[in-house]
Amino acid sequence: MPIRLLFLTLILTTFSLSGCLPDNRDHSKCAPTQTGENEGEGLASMETDRSEVPIQIYYTIHKNMALAEGDIALGTKEEFKNKAVGVLGRKWKDNIVNFKINPKLDKKDRVYDAIVEWRKALGDLVQFVEVENAANYIEFVTADGCWSFIGMTGGRQEIGLAKNCDRGSVVHEVGHALGLWHEQTRHDRDSFVDIKWCNIEEKHRHNFMKVGNNSLDFGTYDYKSVMHYPRGAFSTNHHVTLQSKTDQEVPLTSTNHPSQVDILAIRCLHSDQSACALLKE
Repeated sequence: MPIRLLFLTLILTTFSLSGCLPDNRDHSKCAPTQTGENEGEGLASMETDRSEVPIQIYYTIHKNMALAEGDIALGTKEEFKNKAVGVLGRKWKDNIVNFKINPKLDKKDRVYDAIVEWRKALGDLVQFVEVENAANYIEFVTADGCWSFIGMTGGRQEIGLAKNCDRGSVVHEVGHALGLWHEQTRHDRDSFVDIKWCNIEEKHRHNFMKVGNNSLDFGTYDYKSVMHYPRGAFSTNHHVTLQSKTDQEVPLTSTNHPSQVDILAIRCLHSDQSACALLKE
C-alpha cells in the first residue's frame, strides 16, 4: 500500500466529521515528542533563505528521502550524511520556474492543470517554462506519496506524485516549490487553531508540529491557504484534528486554488515589494 505522505492523500473522502462539534478534551497527553533518536527519523538544523539562524526540523526517512511534515523533502540520507543539503526556501532565479514531466508519470494533466492555476494566480511575475533540461528545474516524478522541496534547491529537483495525488495536491506541492510552508505549522498557529492530538493517527502527529520562527510566516494566519490541512486531516476516529479558535472555520476539505494570501506571499518572495507591503497591513 502506498505511504500516505501528503496532504490530499490525507483525506480523499469527504466524510461527515462527528468532530464538527467542539472537542474540549485535553489532548496534550497525545502531543508527540521529537527526539530524532529512533530508527528512520532525525532532527536537522537547516538554513533557510528567510531566517538569520538555522531552524530545527524533525524528519522521517521514506524510500531514502528525508521528509518533514509528511511531504516536505529535505534531501536523501546520503546528502544528510555528507552535509550536502542546501538552503531551504530560495526564490527562483530570474523568477523562472523551469519544469519537466517524467515520461513515466501517470495523469500528466494534473500537473498541467496545477501549473495553469499558478500561472493565473501569479500573472507575468513568475514564469513557468516546460523544458527538457535547464540549470535549475523541477521534474515531476512517480513516487509513493506527494512531496516537494521548499523553494529552488539549485540544479534538478523533484516533485514526487503518487497515483492518488490529484490536482489540488499538485497545486499544494508546487506551492512548496515556490517557497511556501504549511499554514497550520506556522509559528503563531496556537492563536488560531487547536491541534486535537488524540484524534490524529499516531504516526502522523509529527506533521502538526510547529516549524521554525516567525521569519517563515507571511501575513496573518490564512485558513483559506492551499497550504492548510483540512479540519479532519489524518483523523483516526472521524473527529476533527484542527479546530478553529476564531470565528473563521478550518476548511472541511482541501482547496484546489491558491488563496489571496498565498499569491501575495509568492509575489513577495519573488521581489514584488507592493505585495510585501500588503502582507504587513
